[in-house]
Amino acid sequence: VDINRDSKAENSFYVTSFEKGEWLQYTIDVEKAGTYKVQVGVSTGDQEAILSLKLDDKPVGAPIKVPHTGGLEQFKEHEVVVLKLSKGKHRLKVYSEGSIVHLKYLKFVK
Repeated sequence: VDINRDSKAENSFYVTSFEKGEWLQYTIDVEKAGTYKVQVGVSTGDQEAILSLKLDDKPVGAPIKVPHTGGLEQFKEHEVVVLKLSKGKHRLKVYSEGSIVHLKYLKFVK
C-alpha cells in the first residue's frame, strides 16, 4: 500500500496499490449505537477487484466485487455492507482479495 495526493482536491489523499493479500485496519468510535451503511470511495482499472471486511476480527457480509470504475483515477462510491454497531470503539479491517484498488474513504451512514 502507498499513499498518493489527490491532484483534483486540495489536501486530499488516498490509499493506492491496495492489492491482493493486503489489509488496512481502522479504529472507529461509535457515538450512537445503531445500523449503519458502510460506503467506500474506490477506483479500479478492471473487473477483478474484491474487498472484504472484518469487524472486531469477525467477518461481516460477503466479499464485495468492486465494478470497474473507468480507471484508477476515477473514484466512485459503493455501499459495501450494513452493520449493526454498538456504542464504543471497534476495529474494522478492510482486505483486498483481488486486483489493485485505490481507496479514498470509508463513510458510515446511519
